[in-house]
Amino acid sequence: MDLVDRDAYLKENEAWEDLIRRQKADLNVLFASMGQFILNHRHGDDERDCRVAFFRAGLRELEEKMLRVEQAISLQVKFLSEKSNNRQEDFPHKSLRRQERLRDKIRCVERGFFLLKSEWMTWLWSRC
Repeated sequence: MDLVDRDAYLKENEAWEDLIRRQKADLNVLFASMGQFILNHRHGDDERDCRVAFFRAGLRELEEKMLRVEQAISLQVKFLSEKSNNRQEDFPHKSLRRQERLRDKIRCVERGFFLLKSEWMTWLWSRC
């Protein structure tokens, strides 16, 4: 495998790790805003409670996906960093396939994060 390709993959993975860190921080803010919303609207409203529970479940699911992506990134970084792989004939193909699978996972997490956050914000605005 060309060192330029390997370094590009490693940099791409580093950028994804940073993206996941920032999105996790954003998830914490969303969790807190949901808690604050419930505190500010203490009167019983079944529709509201169901909706907030739905969003919270979505956030937890997204958090789990992010954890799995972080683990996959770590495995890929380890795979790319192992010097013994340089002797394998199919190393460039394996690394490319693994990187492509990671890209798909990242796109899925990004899309899910954006959609959930957008739906929450839209729903909040509709309640005002």
